[in-house]
Amino acid sequence: MTLAIYGLVVGGVWAVTSSSGSHHAGPSLEGLDLDPCSAPGSSDLRSLNAVLASASYSEAGTACWWSTEFANGSPGSLRVTYSVPENEEGERTRDPSDTARRFAEERGKLVDGVDAPRGFEILEGRDLDLGDESFVSHYLAGTDGQGSNATVLVRNAEYLVEIRVLETGEDRSGRVDFTVGEEVIISIAEGAVSRLG
Repeated sequence: MTLAIYGLVVGGVWAVTSSSGSHHAGPSLEGLDLDPCSAPGSSDLRSLNAVLASASYSEAGTACWWSTEFANGSPGSLRVTYSVPENEEGERTRDPSDTARRFAEERGKLVDGVDAPRGFEILEGRDLDLGDESFVSHYLAGTDGQGSNATVLVRNAEYLVEIRVLETGEDRSGRVDFTVGEEVIISIAEGAVSRLG
């Protein structure tokens, strides 16, 4: 089975559907041509029926969002992000050790529940075989009504790659089962990591 997601709106930066395969690349991240909007394969996006909403680019990271609606009617979002974490002094050194530290912090919260913020409930988390380190986590999040979330995070040298799907809106159900069709989220992560070379 695949994740049942349907497009909601078109707007934001380019106003094109994600399944068309057309987009306009934005500025590069730290001199590399990493366009998060082209990271997912067209078949993955078609299987999610995701609609491109917006994108952002900076020297610290690049991100692309798709608006979605889940099978139970909840509005949602798909996000693909490349980033270069800061060191403990708040500088972006592109040092793999800084990326490893940030990855360990996020893994602790989203897989083991260590130092997770209030309003987090880990449903399932495990390591994957992508990049230097990676994991997938399914969890509920929100202090004013918990919504369903799933995150794949990959460390590859000095870069972090994050794929996240989540419920949005005020009436989050917390009942979207992202374990169904998880292979689509992981496939998007594989495509994003492959662009790092």
